[in-house]
Amino acid sequence: MPWAAGEVARLTAWTGSVAERVHELEHGAVSDAEAARLEAWAPESPAPGPVLAALGRHAKRRGDLDRALRLYREAAAADPRAPELSVNVGNVLFLQGDLDGAKAAYLAAQDQAGGDLVVLGAAHYGLSKLYLRTSEMDKSAAARDKAEHEAGEYLRRHGSDDDFTANHYLVDVPVPPARIAALATSDGTPEAVRRWVRARLMGALPAEAWPWGGAGFLAALWAYALVLRRLGPSRACARCGRPACRRCDGGEGEECGQCVNVFARKGVVDARDRLRKEAQVRRHERLARLVTRALSVAGAGAAQVLAGAPVRGALLLAAVLFPLFVVGLWRGIMPPPYPSPYVLAGKLAVAVPLGVLAWALALRDAFRRTRS
Repeated sequence: MPWAAGEVARLTAWTGSVAERVHELEHGAVSDAEAARLEAWAPESPAPGPVLAALGRHAKRRGDLDRALRLYREAAAADPRAPELSVNVGNVLFLQGDLDGAKAAYLAAQDQAGGDLVVLGAAHYGLSKLYLRTSEMDKSAAARDKAEHEAGEYLRRHGSDDDFTANHYLVDVPVPPARIAALATSDGTPEAVRRWVRARLMGALPAEAWPWGGAGFLAALWAYALVLRRLGPSRACARCGRPACRRCDGGEGEECGQCVNVFARKGVVDARDRLRKEAQVRRHERLARLVTRALSVAGAGAAQVLAGAPVRGALLLAAVLFPLFVVGLWRGIMPPPYPSPYVLAGKLAVAVPLGVLAWALALRDAFRRTRS
C-alpha cells in the first residue's frame, strides 16, 4: 500500500508543482514578476536545467538576450544532454551578431540531437538563415531543404521568412514535455506520501521493519493456516453450530456426528431426539441469520465474509471504507497548492452518496443471503 500510494502521487502530481509553473512559462503569457518568482522559488540551487531553459526562453521573448544567453548556458551546464539548448544558444548568438558562435552552436545541436527531428529541423533552419546572412545561397538552400524534410510542420507553425522579429525569424525549441513532467515529482512529494502511509500502517514499529515485517506476518498466517487442522481438531458444525471433533466423530464432512445420525442416517435415533435436534438447528439458523444481518448493518461487507463469500465481502468493505477514508482525511496527506473553503463540502457531496450506495448494496445482498 505505501508503494501504491507513492506511485499514485507520482503519476498524479502536477498542480502547484515546478512542472506546472514551467509549463505555464513555456506555453502561457507569464509576466516578468511571475518569472522572477519562479527563478527565486526553484527548490534546488542551482535550479534544474528545464527551469533555467524555460526562463531563458522567457528572457529571449522579452528581448533580454544577455540574460537569455546566461540562463541557457546555466541550463546546459545543469543538463548537458539537452540538445535543444544548443539551438536556442545559437539563436541568441545569431541575434547578437556572433555568427561564428551561432554556427558552432547549430552544428553542436545536430551532433547532440540523435533522432530528435524537431531539434535537427530547428538547427538546419537556423543554419539556413545564417548562410543567407553570409550570402552562401547554396548552403542556405540545402540547409532549408533538410529543415523542411525533418520538421516542416513545426517550422511553418513557429517560424517566418517575412517576419524579421527575433521570436519568429528564428525558431526556438521548447523544453520537451517529458522533462517538464519529471519536475512534478522533484520536490519529493511521492516519497513523503509513501512515508506517511507506511507510518500510519506500522505505527510505532521502526521503518526498517518495512516491508519485511508485513511479509513475515503474512508468512506466519500462511504457516498457521497449514497447521490449523492439527492445532484445532474441532470445528463448528455447518448445520447446528456445536463443536464437532474430527478425531472423536471420525468424520471429514461439515456436520457433526449427531447431525449425521439424525439427518443422514435413517432410524438411528428416537423421534424425540430428532425433534430436539431439529429445534437446535432452527435456533442456530435464527442466530446465524441475526448475526449476519447485524453485521451487514454495522460493517457492510463483514456479513458476506462471515457468510462464506470473502471476495465479495472484501470488495464491499473497500467500497464502504474508501469514502469514509476520504471524508476522515479530507485535508489530504499533503497541503493543497490552492486551498479552497469548499474542499470538505465537495468531498462530502461525492463520498457520502457513494458510501451509502455501497452500504445499501451490501445490506441488500446480506438480507437476500439470509432470507428464510
